[in-house]
Amino acid sequence: MYFEKRTKKDGSVFHIAIDDFIDPLTGKRKRTSISFNSGTPLKKITPLMIKQSLDTYKQDYHSTFSTMQHIKSTFNKIFDYAVLYNYLQFLPSQVVKLKASTEEKVEKKARLNQKFLNEAEIEVLISELRKRRNPSYLDLTLFLLGTGCRVGEAAALTAENIDFQRKTVTIEKSLQTHDLTVDEFYLDTTKTLAGERIEELPDFVLEALRRCVDRNKRTDQMHTDNPSDAFHFSNSIFRTEYGSPITSHSFRELLTRINKFLYKNCEAIYGFKWTKNVVPHSFRHIHVSILRSDASIPLKEVQERVGHVEEETTNGYTHRFSHSQAKSVKAIDTFASRIGITD
Repeated sequence: MYFEKRTKKDGSVFHIAIDDFIDPLTGKRKRTSISFNSGTPLKKITPLMIKQSLDTYKQDYHSTFSTMQHIKSTFNKIFDYAVLYNYLQFLPSQVVKLKASTEEKVEKKARLNQKFLNEAEIEVLISELRKRRNPSYLDLTLFLLGTGCRVGEAAALTAENIDFQRKTVTIEKSLQTHDLTVDEFYLDTTKTLAGERIEELPDFVLEALRRCVDRNKRTDQMHTDNPSDAFHFSNSIFRTEYGSPITSHSFRELLTRINKFLYKNCEAIYGFKWTKNVVPHSFRHIHVSILRSDASIPLKEVQERVGHVEEETTNGYTHRFSHSQAKSVKAIDTFASRIGITD
């Protein structure tokens, strides 16, 4: 995903680049865009103009509902910028509503189901991760499974964010890595204000964090004694073998390789066919599903734990309150014990 905010001093917008795609005819990647006429005053951009632009884009590129939601979100970010600098008094994109067709809803549900793992599938995935050369990917998976964090939030964590005595992690930043080299990575705020939070941790997550911290100390010392140009010193807890933070891209690549292996070999090795497509964000959904399956855990507690603010998720609640997360931790620990993580 890529976008530009180009504004002139008079408050006009002359180009908004939204996305790129693979041309089905040539196989080459092309930059696509939603543009307003050059010199169109920002204040003259109406919700109807935005809706027409979105409708045209969807028709031209046969975009999925998810893609259109992403583009709409990008519009909101751009116009947020205009409101911040007083070019606009309100977001013209905010009143534009997207509607998914029945077919799109069915397809989206199928894609989501592919990303969810049941207990047996989680056991298999963890078994395969244990075989990988870099154990940090296993520990990252356990952390995401036990906290529901986004990958960017996990990548931004340092040892200072962990309180081993109180058994908590403080989530306050997100690492931005998209289309950037390692030296260009930077810390940004969490996705939403509610994303800044403190989570209580299950014991198996604490053990994973301890392993990472100890391993990082040993690795840093080794590369201090024997310097290498390929190694990047980093304060991140979850690192690649070259010292840089594990990004969503690198984690997704590993999971893709495991998916491909399991498609071919899962039935022979584990006794059932692998039909899933696990991705980094799968673990956030799994975490929430575990908690929501326990009726004794209040919705507010789940919301606070994962930093949700969407209306459909919060069921109309407009205030966040601090609650004990003991039931959440117990539910995750029980689940982990049942599938053998804590053995």
